[in-house]
Amino acid sequence: EHHVRHVPGLNEELGATSAWGSQLAGQLPGSRYDGALAMWYGKAPGLDRAADSLRHGNFVGVPRTGGAMAVVGDDPSCKSSTIPSASESLLASLQMPVFYPGNVQEVLDLGLHALACSRTSGLWSGFKIVTSVADAVGTAVVAPDRVTPVIPTVEWNGKPYEHVPNGNLLAPASLDMERTLFGPRTELALAYARENGVNRIEGARDAWLGIVAAGKPYYDLMHALRALGLDRDGLERAGIRILKLGMIWPVESEIAREFARGLDEVIVAEEKGPFIETLLKEALYGIADAPRILGKRDEQGEPLLPRELDLDADIVARAL
Repeated sequence: EHHVRHVPGLNEELGATSAWGSQLAGQLPGSRYDGALAMWYGKAPGLDRAADSLRHGNFVGVPRTGGAMAVVGDDPSCKSSTIPSASESLLASLQMPVFYPGNVQEVLDLGLHALACSRTSGLWSGFKIVTSVADAVGTAVVAPDRVTPVIPTVEWNGKPYEHVPNGNLLAPASLDMERTLFGPRTELALAYARENGVNRIEGARDAWLGIVAAGKPYYDLMHALRALGLDRDGLERAGIRILKLGMIWPVESEIAREFARGLDEVIVAEEKGPFIETLLKEALYGIADAPRILGKRDEQGEPLLPRELDLDADIVARAL
């Protein structure tokens, strides 16, 4: 009754192609609706298979009356997969903003932000869900006004940019779409994260140590800090500041630099990778008094956090 249809894709790439096509529906003769919301999902191997369709769909883009998400099930500890997986680097290579929820509540909250970001920017949103979140039981607040998106604007050719999908995949139209892909569409995604508080800074105002985490590793981190006797007040006393990322790509440079100001050292807690660690180094490169950034290796180049399997609170606590 709410016009929600679940369509078996037959295979991942056909499903992705159907979702891509839905974003052109409003332009078709005789269309009854202004647009459709599309959600494709698959596990990490399905993303590998569907990457060509998803790349084309993201390139063509999303109208303000549409919206599209690629939801990927990652299995970092290989619980029910042939190989361990982390899909953020592939989603980023498709030029999709990547959101990473860490619990049931964030699946809903960041899911709404991911759809709003897609409609705002004209890009698909990538959405990473790991095994422990997919298998979780939890409670969530579902008030209708819990997530109220703020829609930013970006100037392009002298006026606010609004993306209009174009199914003409031949030059020069495709070259114009490439300019918007790397230009105002990506800028709008960054502005959306900034203006909607998708990423946030917690902990000490006057800090020497910063810790960056997103999704499930953020909750591993908070568990580890409690085990070390560092509650919210303890972080202030110990001089520890945390950057919690809801959108892990692209990294929003303004909050990254605000977070890093005055720090001596930053530790990035992420499974697999280095992904966020590398992006953070790029975001902070060249700024005065930039902190040392550690993650997979310590300051002597020795292993610190593992690249294999998954993280847990004990592993993070030992590294800290």
